[in-house]
Amino acid sequence: MPLELISSLQIDPMSVLHWMLAISITLLVLDLFIQTEFISWVSLLIFAGYISLLCDTHLDLPIQWTVLVFIAGLALSIALYYALWSKLQLLIKKTLLRKATPEYLNRAAGEIAIYRLMEGASFVEWNGELWSAQAEKSNDEFSEREQVKISRQVSGKLFIRKINNNQTNQ
Repeated sequence: MPLELISSLQIDPMSVLHWMLAISITLLVLDLFIQTEFISWVSLLIFAGYISLLCDTHLDLPIQWTVLVFIAGLALSIALYYALWSKLQLLIKKTLLRKATPEYLNRAAGEIAIYRLMEGASFVEWNGELWSAQAEKSNDEFSEREQVKISRQVSGKLFIRKINNNQTNQ
């Protein structure tokens, strides 16, 4: 049925299938750089459509079976995505992208920032921007505009600690 619709538009069904496969693979590769599962899910949906239309091309299935093949293809592609592709992404990132520039906020560790207290909330001013902050040690207290050292970053929150006097001279 879907292939009859494509054929009635004077479009070669096999070229549509090839485009679907190409778009699906392109989206997966694009997801290596953007790192969001939304693009991968769109790719999996397109790939499941590719599988169902490919089966419809060779077996001339009724629409009910085409929908069933789509659902089975989607389940299979999701299983393969989480079993293989997510592991392969890590391998590709470690080998091909190991010299890529780290994210802006990931470079904050070890940097000097200015502590700010606004309406009872702790912030640090780093590179001209305010970031939510939390003391690395719970007994550390900071004064307004004190220089602090950023120790790490977790989910956009910067963890800070006091600077030793000999470190400020460096």
